[in-house]
Amino acid sequence: MAIELGKFPTTTASFEKIREDGMYYVDKTHLVWQLANQSGVVFLSRPRRFGKSMLLKTIDCYLAGRKELFEGLKLHPLEEAKGEKAWAKHPVLRFDFSDLTAPTPEAIELMMRDYAGDVLAEWGVENVLDASPVRIGRVVQALRRASGQRVAVLIDEYDSPLLDALAMGDTELLVKVKGALRGFYKSLKAADDSLRFMMVTGVSQFRQVGLFSGFNNIRDISFNPDYNAICGFTERELRETLGEQIARMAEVNGLSVEEQLAALKQKYDGYRFSTKEEDVYNPFGLMNALMECEMQPYWSLVGTMNSADALIPRYDALGVLHLDGLLRASQRELSQFNFEHSDPLGFLYQTGYLTIKGMTEDGDFLLDFPNQEVRESIMEILAPRTLWIARGSTYHSLNRNLIRALNGTDIKALEACIQALLASLPYGNEKKNSKDEDDAQRVWELREARYRDALHLIFAGVRSDVRVEQIGAGGISDVEIIGEQMIVIIELKMERDGMTAEKALAQARGNGYPDKHAGGEKPVWAVGAVIGDRAQIEWLEECVWAGSYRDA
Repeated sequence: MAIELGKFPTTTASFEKIREDGMYYVDKTHLVWQLANQSGVVFLSRPRRFGKSMLLKTIDCYLAGRKELFEGLKLHPLEEAKGEKAWAKHPVLRFDFSDLTAPTPEAIELMMRDYAGDVLAEWGVENVLDASPVRIGRVVQALRRASGQRVAVLIDEYDSPLLDALAMGDTELLVKVKGALRGFYKSLKAADDSLRFMMVTGVSQFRQVGLFSGFNNIRDISFNPDYNAICGFTERELRETLGEQIARMAEVNGLSVEEQLAALKQKYDGYRFSTKEEDVYNPFGLMNALMECEMQPYWSLVGTMNSADALIPRYDALGVLHLDGLLRASQRELSQFNFEHSDPLGFLYQTGYLTIKGMTEDGDFLLDFPNQEVRESIMEILAPRTLWIARGSTYHSLNRNLIRALNGTDIKALEACIQALLASLPYGNEKKNSKDEDDAQRVWELREARYRDALHLIFAGVRSDVRVEQIGAGGISDVEIIGEQMIVIIELKMERDGMTAEKALAQARGNGYPDKHAGGEKPVWAVGAVIGDRAQIEWLEECVWAGSYRDA
């Protein structure tokens, strides 16, 4: 079958359009049927551009009785088994809070009138929107009377105005938006007897808006293993449904199908939302990659929201740079976001910058970056601010130079790149910020911690195999770089207590870390580096293995 570029659903989340136009579609409708027939009020948290809108529009079509759209899909026989009760047509109220013109109570009111007015007109209902503010509960009850059926309510990106107000730093506006949403959900709760099904999607669980406290029976499926892959694609779904598209991409890029799959997996796979050991691909990035036959940062460029960019640095997100497979959090910590606290884990998980990678023995989740695209994306946000590099273009240029140096053979060029990336980092501010100005030990510890974070940050955003294996109170040690053509072991220290580059190099060699790489094809360098006054670094390097390929 010829691959048709117009059939990639990269610019639409309309289930109706995808089905009517014969676009490529991964069938998850059995989960839609299961959800709509086994639950009353449901909440789902997933990152943006992850298929939530598509899911809600699919539910919309199902509950509206659009039987023709489900021919040949998994939902169809499940619904047919209902007999005479199958394909009942329910009024469906769908609200998209990301469609607001502004994060204000007035914009929320206008949006509700527009969406509700269309549905009321469809069912021939008048004079329900005369009151101000709009009482959505009365709209629901009027639709039930007109249709003889209970009403479905679907709410997309419910937290969008809250996050926008928070990113603006407008506390007064945030209070007003919360008040408007409380009124909205309170009115819906009053019409509970007239609801057939209600589903709310978003990124974060905000308290004090009336959703989670007002609906006592709300079911949060965000961590439910049965719905781990309700949004996004699994490896099996990718192979079964999009095999020909993958083969085309592999041919364009001169790769085997398995090589192309491995590359796609590294770039876009790796999300996990429950205890189930099942990774999920980002659907937006994957579909764009298959259409364009290029692996670009599609989600990072379009999927991330302005509020995330503004909030991540505010909440001390440098903590994520200490990832070594041991970053952990409970489900409760990941499911809620308290904007008044500085712990960023919940927000970073909800926005898609962190994901579940395993479990601890006591039931906590282990977290890491999902994939290479996300790792690079968060570095784009954090690196310029943390390294005090004023212009993003300057950081990009320095980072490109670092990647070239990591994959080359010039040890001096690599040292120069690290020096350039650290050059803008302020030196000597720790004493001013220390509560005890005479505590010299504390000053040095703060300074070392800052350079430790910066070193993590520099290497976290590059593709080379770079491991910071051991960080102790004595300094930063054992930076292990596996480049394409050389291996470098760096012992990085602060200039204090008589520390010199010679001593750092001796420690690098004495620890035996370079020895485990000797004997291979690549040359192995041991490097001692000492950060002195004004962030100047003294380097001393020694080639401890010339590389076997040079002897050939």
